[in-house]
Amino acid sequence: MKKLIVIIVGCMVMGSAAAQDRVVIGYSKSDLTTPTGASALYRRIANVADAVCTPDPALGLKGKFAARECVRKAVTQAVEDVHSPLLTARHGGGTVDRLYSSRATMK
Repeated sequence: MKKLIVIIVGCMVMGSAAAQDRVVIGYSKSDLTTPTGASALYRRIANVADAVCTPDPALGLKGKFAARECVRKAVTQAVEDVHSPLLTARHGGGTVDRLYSSRATMK
């Protein structure tokens, strides 16, 4: 069954909404059954968020920090929306391989 992740990014500039982008990423449950599949989906999510959350050159360094925060929030929301332990582990900085091996050794 094919599912969708929706990344909605609202960019705030000086307190007012300047733009809002909505990107839909398709995936299947089978993408989330292995560490490799979860990592591949995570890279897709991160790449889309990075493409959507572009820094405003007029804001200089502040714009770069805002874009970085935008990416972080978009990726976090997308990962939470999927509800996958492997994807969540990948996002949390842990390796999904370690999650798999720790489950195998739990009693």
